[in-house]
Amino acid sequence: MLRVQGVFTNEDTAAGPLHYELAVQRTGGAGTSQSTQSGQFETAPGQTDTLSTVRLNVQPGDRMELHLTIRRDDTLVDEVRQQHTF
Repeated sequence: MLRVQGVFTNEDTAAGPLHYELAVQRTGGAGTSQSTQSGQFETAPGQTDTLSTVRLNVQPGDRMELHLTIRRDDTLVDEVRQQHTF
């Protein structure tokens, strides 16, 4: 079981509401699964927030792709894309 967490550390963004979206896709011999979680959160400078947790069953050879975006209204604040093959 693999646990993926979306975490945001507010190093230089003003306080206030932000919106996150975490999309995780696993592809492998057993097929494809996808999870998308999103929501709004309040933050303050210097604060670290755990936004979302996704659990996946992975097998050797499976590939995982994740994409986390943080926005204030329509403005992109931060973005992470990662890929991993097990």
